[in-house]
Amino acid sequence: MSDQNPYSAPAANLADTPADMDLLQNPATVPAGRGWGWIVDGFEYFKQAPGTWIGMMLIWFVIYIALAFIPLVSLVLSVLGPAFLGGLMLGCRAIDDNESLRVEHLFAGFNTRPGPLLAVGGLYLAGSFGIMIVAGILIAVIGGVSMLGAGADPDTLISSGAAIGVVIAVLVAVLLFVPLLMAFWFAPALIVNHELSAFEAMRLSFLGCVRNVMPFLVYGLCAMGLSLLAIIPFGLGLLVLSPVLIASVYVGYKEIYLGE
Repeated sequence: MSDQNPYSAPAANLADTPADMDLLQNPATVPAGRGWGWIVDGFEYFKQAPGTWIGMMLIWFVIYIALAFIPLVSLVLSVLGPAFLGGLMLGCRAIDDNESLRVEHLFAGFNTRPGPLLAVGGLYLAGSFGIMIVAGILIAVIGGVSMLGAGADPDTLISSGAAIGVVIAVLVAVLLFVPLLMAFWFAPALIVNHELSAFEAMRLSFLGCVRNVMPFLVYGLCAMGLSLLAIIPFGLGLLVLSPVLIASVYVGYKEIYLGE
């Protein structure tokens, strides 16, 4: 009987030919309409094992809710995210290989290159904290400058300055968060399917997203619209939409980095 871990990374990278390596390092640009196409194709993955997908989403949700109530542990929830996502990417690959999607795939990332996956989560957490600090400084600085104004009611100046500070801080935070999300988006899929470090996976993820701004714009608009519909029936629609969107990440990864 083989002792090989079914969730371990393949012995050879998926991109092991010169042509594939070139595409991996130089992500393709796809038409804008593929943003919607990723979601449609993601639904096809969901249809292969809807019960398993929904079961994994419920387990993931329960784990996050349970950890959120534990002091300090709740701070590292985002660190664990890439490991869960990496396992789900392996689950999508199993479907491609005509294998069964199993609940165990949700945890497969903790057995397959957990170091780089958790490192991506740590970098994402650090980046998020950095963005929050920048936003807080902007609010404090703009609010402080407003207090130096003369010839006006101090309370009015403070409140108006704080409001302006909040608006500017939110805009700056969004501008900073977008590239962080771009660096995170494909990183789990790149790590579990290729022997890449956390930094290299995030670099390639960012590059792939930059080269496909229009498809991601379409994707974002469609995802937001579907999310609004999904939360109407007591949020139950998210049990379907969440796995569809997760699978859509895998679809985008294959198309942009593997040319499939």
